[in-house]
Amino acid sequence: MGEKPTLEDMIKQLAEGQRHLQLVWEAHQREAKEDREALQTALKSQATIMANNQLIHETALQKLTDTIAASKVHPNVPISVLQKFQEGEDPDSFFTNFERVASSAQWPEERWGQYIAPLLTGILQTAYQAANPGGTTPYKDIKRSILERVGHDTEYYRMTFREVKWGQSEDPHTFYFRVKDLGLK
Repeated sequence: MGEKPTLEDMIKQLAEGQRHLQLVWEAHQREAKEDREALQTALKSQATIMANNQLIHETALQKLTDTIAASKVHPNVPISVLQKFQEGEDPDSFFTNFERVASSAQWPEERWGQYIAPLLTGILQTAYQAANPGGTTPYKDIKRSILERVGHDTEYYRMTFREVKWGQSEDPHTFYFRVKDLGLK
């Protein structure tokens, strides 16, 4: 039979067990602290990544919104509201009407040359094709070229302005705007 452990041996074993438990406890505490720090670092990194992704998505969304807005005809005013040019119609009035609709509809001015093309007929369509062979000519240049081709050049406007007479049935207000329009051309 084995010897009975003495009280002193048992106290030593208990003290050694307590030291061992203390070491295990301290090791677990260090591991827990390291895990907390690693988790905090990972969370900070994830938050930074999420913030960057949100910024990237917001920027991309804004660019997409801007692109869509720039590429669309105003949805409330379709181009079909405008009538095609009719032979015998005043070209100046036709262009003025188009510009008023395009402006109020907030159509991008750089696309007006494309929007007006299907509305032109006859000599205006021929003049358009000559003025815009590559499809990139600005609207103002297209308009000027078409009007010159149909004889509405500076001399035409000068002579028209000089020939203005006040009609008996015309009120002064209407006459004023008619003369003002001619003076601005």
